[in-house]
Amino acid sequence: MKCNGHLFRLITGFVILSFLGLTQIAAMPTAPAGGTAAIAASDEEAPGVVETKAPAYKAKKKGSALVPIIIGVVAVGAIAAVLVLVVFKSYDITGEWDMYDSVFSGTSTIVFTGTKKSGAVSFLDFNDTGTYTVSGKNVDFSYAGAGSSSRWVHTGKFENKDKISGTLTFLGESGTWFATRLATARTTTPQSVKGPKPTKKTK
Repeated sequence: MKCNGHLFRLITGFVILSFLGLTQIAAMPTAPAGGTAAIAASDEEAPGVVETKAPAYKAKKKGSALVPIIIGVVAVGAIAAVLVLVVFKSYDITGEWDMYDSVFSGTSTIVFTGTKKSGAVSFLDFNDTGTYTVSGKNVDFSYAGAGSSSRWVHTGKFENKDKISGTLTFLGESGTWFATRLATARTTTPQSVKGPKPTKKTK
């Protein structure tokens, strides 16, 4: 998503600039703790007072103290960048998918039409229609045949950009489902309303 890429670039730039800035600060020497101080004997001072020099101190760099700070800033920036990529990642559900569910006991081609966040559900094989919503990796959609109040209700998650799986309910029956994105669009005419296949009669 474009806005996420822009935000990631801003965070990356901030981390780099912070690192360079702190590196420059680390390279700056501190003021000497002491210098050469001459205490000269004057005519008014008592005899025996002589000129003395304070010990000379070499300038020390702040680098050793700032290394943990630099590492901390870089680590925080890296974590923030990863969070942006993970939390704000947007999956595109639009298109045609081959879907299998255990209640229907078969495969059908489901079509999601709309945006990455919401839109309409239809089938190439059936007349059922409905709606969907996507939030991050989470997917929810439901559908029903024309004039029917019995809805198929699906919830699931993206495993990757081309596969979704989850659970479903229909007429009080629960099951599982998964869908894989079709690389090539199919063309067919819906023939009937989707429904569970008849169960075998027990003897």
